[in-house]
Amino acid sequence: MATCGNTPGWIRLTFKHKHTTTNEKVFLTEGLFRYLTCLKGTVTYVGPDTDDGALGKAVLRRVYQQAGIPVRELPEGVILEWRDGFWVGVNYSGKPYTVALPANAKILIGQKVLKPADVLVWKE
Repeated sequence: MATCGNTPGWIRLTFKHKHTTTNEKVFLTEGLFRYLTCLKGTVTYVGPDTDDGALGKAVLRRVYQQAGIPVRELPEGVILEWRDGFWVGVNYSGKPYTVALPANAKILIGQKVLKPADVLVWKE
């Protein structure tokens, strides 16, 4: 855990070339362009490498619960993620999965029931 000051607050992920100079303290670099800088508050970085991923999943679940962030249980092979202003669902499993969409969701591509190898794109 990295701490910036003693008061809780916000962090930001800045995108800079690795040769860019900055007066911000850099806590984590990822590839050439991503630097995690902390302006105020704390940063928690979890990076376990286990055979089944259970440890990382358990740690993240607990961190999310402590922060009051809801956790959605998805079957193996189903991915739902926010990308560039859209929600994207992909089903890599062998079974259909029904996505629980909010009332204000507008489906742009696909259907609410994700069949195997299917894609769903929606906006809220």
